[in-house]
Amino acid sequence: MPVISDTAYPRLPATEPGPGELERFTPEAAELAFARQRTRQPGPRLALLVLLKVFQRLGYAVRLADVPPALVAHVAASAGLAGAAPEVAGYDDTSYRVRLLALVRGFMGVASYDREARGMAARACIKAARTRDDLADIVNAGIEELLRRRRELPAFSTLLMLARSARTLVNRGYHRQIAANLASGAGERLAALLLVPTGATRSGWDQVKADPPRPSPQRMREHLAHLAWLRGQAVADEVFKGVPDRKLRQFAAEARALGAADLGRTVESRRLALMAALLRQQVAQALDDTAEMFVRQTTRMHNRAKEALDEHRARQAAETDALVALLRQTVLACQDQEAKPDARLSAVEDLLLPDADAILAVLVHRRWWIRPGPRLCRCCRALHRSGRCRPAAYDRRAERHGRDRSHAAGPPSAAYRRARPNGLAESVRLHDAGASRGSDRPVQAGDRGRAALAHGRPPGDRGGYRRPRAQPHVGAWTPELRPHRLTSNGVGTAASALQVHATRWLRERSGEASGLRLGSVPG
Repeated sequence: MPVISDTAYPRLPATEPGPGELERFTPEAAELAFARQRTRQPGPRLALLVLLKVFQRLGYAVRLADVPPALVAHVAASAGLAGAAPEVAGYDDTSYRVRLLALVRGFMGVASYDREARGMAARACIKAARTRDDLADIVNAGIEELLRRRRELPAFSTLLMLARSARTLVNRGYHRQIAANLASGAGERLAALLLVPTGATRSGWDQVKADPPRPSPQRMREHLAHLAWLRGQAVADEVFKGVPDRKLRQFAAEARALGAADLGRTVESRRLALMAALLRQQVAQALDDTAEMFVRQTTRMHNRAKEALDEHRARQAAETDALVALLRQTVLACQDQEAKPDARLSAVEDLLLPDADAILAVLVHRRWWIRPGPRLCRCCRALHRSGRCRPAAYDRRAERHGRDRSHAAGPPSAAYRRARPNGLAESVRLHDAGASRGSDRPVQAGDRGRAALAHGRPPGDRGGYRRPRAQPHVGAWTPELRPHRLTSNGVGTAASALQVHATRWLRERSGEASGLRLGSVPG
């Protein structure tokens, strides 16, 4: 329940106003002229000025007895009516107050709070309640609408009652919408959570509300099992279409504060909406914890790989320096123009051949990696089922085990091959048995179809790379004639001359070979 200080509802200062605050209540020349024109006695004139300045500041009228004495004295001194200050409070219970307030509203151009103004405030509160749940925010929306329409503000309790009614109306509509969008059987599944199974001490609803412990590498299996159970109880996200996230968070907070017995006594639509909202929030929280654990595991794996790489480089530093020095000596031996070519070659052989085996052992390409563990793979599966992108590490491990392969016959990704300057894929050599290809030809980086054969034929392949089958029943140079156009005696029907696309040279050559005239089949 908000208090008046939590909202933008204007009010008089609780303490004696200071000099700076009193300056805001100083009457202007036009206001003094208006008061002299409308009143004759000093008492009513001072009461009119006090009501006018307070109305300008607050937007509504207050009792003159509630105005701080310092403020009344300041207005009286500014208007030259210091002697009338003691009698101002006596006008609250007279007909003068009604007449003076009518003059103030007319001077300010503000209408009183009536039935029409109540409708304006109610519509503004309902509009705000569709996206907000705090009563203070809804009250502020009603205040803003009344001030914009130049209407007098009602009492704070009136605005608070309007805000509460608007929020209840909007929430009831959202409850019914969520309950109507539930799939068949979802209502019974949610209702079963409120019952205590035979032999158990707690209901399924208590398990839903219980926050699982933060996942750790040792308790990851337990956490993922709880996540799978929550997913089995939750409803589809399409059920909450059109409901703002702020409302769903509020519904989840309400459901968490209610027990199974309390939910059983509520209206069915509200009960189903609150339970579905809390299940949605719990699933999201469990997924966030799983993603956090995945990030921690991958960061740890990355750090371990980086440390292993640094150690490997440190161990190979001496060998690398020796190779660089050997390369320098080899280049200098080749650049010796005074020596003959045979002598230069002999010098290079003397440098390289004695340590050839050691050099080749150092130059062998090694790949260093750390395999993702089973905990990391389980995290990946849980995140993949939630619609998140599957990490590449999980895809590679799944392919090795033969699981979850979307395209097992696809070529290796760019991460596994580095193109040479001439476009050849490094360390990939395929042997083609075809007669038209070399028996030991390095595969090109662009030969994606051939590279796929190293992993098996793609699932969608229908043998399109094979040669077309022979058609012995089709006549020579009649490409548009099909076997189904031939009769049982092998003669067939005549093909239109427009369907034969042959040049003059082809016609002459075919006529010499077969003695038949192209463009028709003899009948």
